Amino acid sequence: MTILSFFVVLPTVSILIEWAVRPQRRDLLLLIGRWIVFWAVGIRLFTAGLSQAMRPEYTAEVIFDVTSPVVLPFIQELGFANLALGLVAIVSVLKREWVAPAALAGAMFFGLAGLRHALVAEDATGTRIVALASDLFIFAVLTGYLLRRGIRSRSRARGERRRPHADEPAPSASGS
Repeated sequence: MTILSFFVVLPTVSILIEWAVRPQRRDLLLLIGRWIVFWAVGIRLFTAGLSQAMRPEYTAEVIFDVTSPVVLPFIQELGFANLALGLVAIVSVLKREWVAPAALAGAMFFGLAGLRHALVAEDATGTRIVALASDLFIFAVLTGYLLRRGIRSRSRARGERRRPHADEPAPSASGS
C-alpha cells in the first residue's frame, strides 16, 4: 500500500462509513482526527516498524542510502519505537480516550520528521517529496484535531453544555 492510502484514501472511507452508520457523531474534525490517528499513525507506523525491525538493511539502503551494517541495530530500535507508537494508535480506535494522546505523539513525530525533510539538503526525489508532504499534512491534521479538542475542553471547564463526541468517553454517572 502507498503512503497516500494511509493518509487520504483509507481514513476518508472510514470517516464516510462512520458518518453514515452513526449519524449522531457529526463533528467532522473529530472523526478526521480519530481515523487519521488509526490509519496514518497506527497502521502506517506499525507496518513501517515491522519492516524496520525485521528488515533493517532494506530501510538502511533504500530510505537512508546507507550500506554500513553498523546502523542496523539502530534501525531495528527505530522499528520497535514505531511498533509501539503504532500499536497505541491502533488500539485508540477501541479505547477512545487514547485518541488524543496518540494524536499528540503522532503530531510530534510527523511534525519533526517533516521539518527534518524540509531542512536537510536531500535530493528532491519523488519519494522524499511525498514523505515531506505526507508528514506535514498528517502533522497539520493532527494539530487541528488537538486544537479543536482543546477548545472543547476549555468550553466544558467553563460549564458550557455540549454533546459527547466520537472520540470521548461517555460521562460517568457521578457527572465528573
